[in-house]
Amino acid sequence: MLAGKCQNVAGSHLCQCPKGYRLSPDGNECLDVNECLEKVGFCVDGFCQNTEGSVRCECPVGWQLSADGSQCVDAREEPCYNEHKGKFCLGPRGQNTTRRNCCCTLAAAWGLDCQACPAQNTKEFQKLCPLGAGRGGDGEDFDECAMMEHLCEGGTCVNTDGAYRFNEISFSNSLIICKNSD
Repeated sequence: MLAGKCQNVAGSHLCQCPKGYRLSPDGNECLDVNECLEKVGFCVDGFCQNTEGSVRCECPVGWQLSADGSQCVDAREEPCYNEHKGKFCLGPRGQNTTRRNCCCTLAAAWGLDCQACPAQNTKEFQKLCPLGAGRGGDGEDFDECAMMEHLCEGGTCVNTDGAYRFNEISFSNSLIICKNSD
């Protein structure tokens, strides 16, 4: 029970409660609001803990709280793979990265346990990549040319907004391998 601010008004009183509390049905006391039950979509991928007058979102190990404190973001960096064959991952990319960075650049699998990335037009992909392929959750553009080694051997990869393209493909005696961003 917490005291709020009350004012006398003609024949009655009017009370207000501080943030995180609401007036009881009888209007005589302030009661804690359980934001974990009332804030739909709060603390996504984390554990919501109601506190007296407030709320806290706790994240699992390897995850970070978002800037606005409303959800947990996977910050674990593990291998990213271009091919997924059953339980096997092939074609590792050059550097470890987060699952979002991996799967939102249309890789096939991520992680030490070779977890398949969600297919592009699924709800799971939309949750992981809310702004579509080639972008992070905050709208940042992924530099696919830097993330994927050997993307175009013998050519020049140019990062574009949300994708990539190739310029100045030079021919030599070596095999030229280019993969389009379609």
